[in-house]
Amino acid sequence: QLVPVFIDRLEKTFTLPILGKEDRERQSELQGLICGVLQMLTNRLDAKISPYSDRMMILYLRVFDLRGTSSVHEEALLAVGALISALQGEFEKYMKDFQQYLLAALQNWQEKQVCSIAVGITSDLARALGKKFALYSDQIVYLLLQNLRVRSFINSTEWKHKNTYPKFDRMRT
Repeated sequence: QLVPVFIDRLEKTFTLPILGKEDRERQSELQGLICGVLQMLTNRLDAKISPYSDRMMILYLRVFDLRGTSSVHEEALLAVGALISALQGEFEKYMKDFQQYLLAALQNWQEKQVCSIAVGITSDLARALGKKFALYSDQIVYLLLQNLRVRSFINSTEWKHKNTYPKFDRMRT
């Protein structure tokens, strides 16, 4: 199996010696690439990824904790999105820990791509968790409404994500 190999590789990136900005950038780039590989493996294995999901989520959360580049956060968010799709309702066990990072990404209007990916993940979460999504929706819906107010965000968001917003799009002035 390739999954444990890439999980180990991602874990080892946290022990790389960081002596300066170049080392930090190299670490972020490597983490982003490995998150991308894990995302593709998760998409391919679907629910069979479940035995590895705890370890993967721990590492993804560690990636979010680092002050890496926005591209590594994009890759980690996309990897989490793949995990949401694979695990469906079982992903709820990670929501307590993941929600703060999702909320931060939804508020990150300066990094439009990160924010846009977070909107897509919100849609995936709502679909995967079903009625249980209501337990987490207050802050998420508030931030989605805030995003509607940020005109530059709306203008740069792909049309498919606008379907995440219920008919509120017509109400903006």
